[in-house]
Amino acid sequence: FTEIPIVDSVAAYLTPDEIQTLGDNPAVQYIAADNSVQGMDYQSSMDVTNLTIGLGGVSAPSSGGAAGSGVTVAVLDSGVSTNTDLPGSRIVGWKDFVNGRSTPYDDAGHGTFVAGLIAGDGTASLPLENGGFATTQFRGVAPAANIVGVKVLDQTGQGRASGLIAGIAWTIAHKNQYGIRVMNLSVGSDPVGSVTMDPIARACEAAWRSGIVVVCS
Repeated sequence: FTEIPIVDSVAAYLTPDEIQTLGDNPAVQYIAADNSVQGMDYQSSMDVTNLTIGLGGVSAPSSGGAAGSGVTVAVLDSGVSTNTDLPGSRIVGWKDFVNGRSTPYDDAGHGTFVAGLIAGDGTASLPLENGGFATTQFRGVAPAANIVGVKVLDQTGQGRASGLIAGIAWTIAHKNQYGIRVMNLSVGSDPVGSVTMDPIARACEAAWRSGIVVVCS
């Protein structure tokens, strides 16, 4: 079994008889399935995202708007890869709960996409000689923010609730080290009970109480 102190729980593989025995123990408050979690699908593009959510030019540094400078966002997803719009210098932290690798990568692509929505700086969409795209057309919501990648989903974009909760606990523990002020969870899962007992909801509550803004899709 694996201890999950953040929600006063453990994760374990049990037989039906073992589950029944555990349920009869008065010290056990609740038993929840370690359900699968997966990256959420999006039908959006960076050329309309900021306008769609009402930002307009707020995130454009040239307009004097807030661009996320000095803010670090933890992205709990399939990982994050460096690219033109999100160079390695802005990926300030990394933790891999799936394969244990020490350097950032993304073998599913979803996490990098999400990180781009959050903090892509639009470099790849600079105007071209033949017209091209406007400088800010494919810029993220906070183009000056830093990213901490926390890999909790595998190469198919799948994971487990226990792995996601471990990622949340790690984010809380390293909040001050990386200056994490926001945690993004663009993942989905079937709820296993009321919000007061759901393990993922309780972990998110712990993150919020630690001073982290929790953003869920």
